[in-house]
Amino acid sequence: MDSHQHAASPGTTAPAGGVRVALDAKLLVRHPTGVGRYALGLTRALADMLGDDDRLVLLTGPQTCHDVLPAGDRIEHRPAPFRSSTLRSLLALRGAARQCGADVVHGLDHIGMPAPQGVASVVTVHDLLPVTHPQWFSRKHRTVVGTFLPRALRGADRVIVPTQHVATELQGQYGVDQAQIAVVPEAPDACFAPSEERRDVPLDIPEDFLLFVGRLEARKNARVVLDALARIPPETRPELVLTGLWGPEERALRKQMGTLGLHGSVHFAGYVLDDTLAELYRRSRALVFPSLAEGFGLPIVEAMAAGTAVICGDHGAMAEVAGSAALTVDPTDADALAHAVGRLASPGIRDRLVEQGRERVANLSWERTARETLEIYRRVVAERRAR
Repeated sequence: MDSHQHAASPGTTAPAGGVRVALDAKLLVRHPTGVGRYALGLTRALADMLGDDDRLVLLTGPQTCHDVLPAGDRIEHRPAPFRSSTLRSLLALRGAARQCGADVVHGLDHIGMPAPQGVASVVTVHDLLPVTHPQWFSRKHRTVVGTFLPRALRGADRVIVPTQHVATELQGQYGVDQAQIAVVPEAPDACFAPSEERRDVPLDIPEDFLLFVGRLEARKNARVVLDALARIPPETRPELVLTGLWGPEERALRKQMGTLGLHGSVHFAGYVLDDTLAELYRRSRALVFPSLAEGFGLPIVEAMAAGTAVICGDHGAMAEVAGSAALTVDPTDADALAHAVGRLASPGIRDRLVEQGRERVANLSWERTARETLEIYRRVVAERRAR
């Protein structure tokens, strides 16, 4: 999970007088998921490490939660209209960036953020799943990505990705030059640090359980976890707690639970706040994360940071993020998953994975992500000014 930053062009130096960065703050909401967690973690950490002459301009939208926005002398909040991401990109953001005098704009998702002429552009591409696995997404979502992502890539001075896996896909799908890509890993929030204190949670949870974290949708592949549980003898079977936003798979999962005779062994917790999620990680036997595809897989590093073992998919970004600090399995193989769960009944194996997991994520933090991202801003601005 090392980042691969690229040096500034020969003869360029960090820009004098600091940098003025404009971010689209549409993703900064009270209870973020997925890309929103990245946006909030990055923005808060950036705010804490700006230099005296740096400025961070947050272009807020109707969905932005102002209570979560960082504030300070070096931070500005400016409204930009339209709730729709596409309308904001087409009609509002370029003008807002021009009016605030930005040196660089950073689009935090696949839509990107259009830059005024002469202004540097950075875009973060978290994954290419709507392109590589279109069957998991609506026609509208595929159309938006198909329209805006190529445009964002063409206009970007630098493309940030969370894993080398996504970098390789970008090169293969869109021919993006390797020198244009920077791999900057994501991170667990500080609340997921280990704790000896056993905290109350607003849920009735079992003593021995596996934890699943993710929206209940086909890609996250919760069905295979139920199939795996059914293969474990009842006397040694842990229970299962599913957390995450309700999704299209919920009804099918409840039906499957009944068919497999798992009533009473599976608990649907829904979306939980971070403090509760952290405690669930700490108490669980393991995180089971058999997702079929990811760009990074934040629950993997959250679980490792919290001090629990991880079972995850053996391919793509998940294998890259987890390394040898997790039990990796074919996410379509319920027998393999059941066997991995059984192995964790051994305290020695679980303790080894917990220790390896903590070592694996020890150098990951949103401060690191922000520091490397801020350096990218400085480099692309310097490169622009040197042309």
